[in-house]
Amino acid sequence: MPEITGGELLLKCLKEEGVTTIFGVLDGSYNAFLAKLDAYGMRLIAPRHEAAAAHMADAWARVRGEPAVVVGGIGPGAANMISGVIT
Repeated sequence: MPEITGGELLLKCLKEEGVTTIFGVLDGSYNAFLAKLDAYGMRLIAPRHEAAAAHMADAWARVRGEPAVVVGGIGPGAANMISGVIT
């Protein structure tokens, strides 16, 4: 059986759920995940701040009626997403 990374498994699951777009600020903690987006038919929209990414994902889901995903780095990146996730 071929090996699959955790990131690829996550992308496979997201694709099965109908995710086409992922929002997040680029950082080194998930580069391998981002490198496989094209292979799974997804794209990244990268604003300049994690809170903006969270709000954009929320708006995407509400307006388009599609599932939306926001990703962020560990530490400050995750902390910056909090305001967008809880509103």
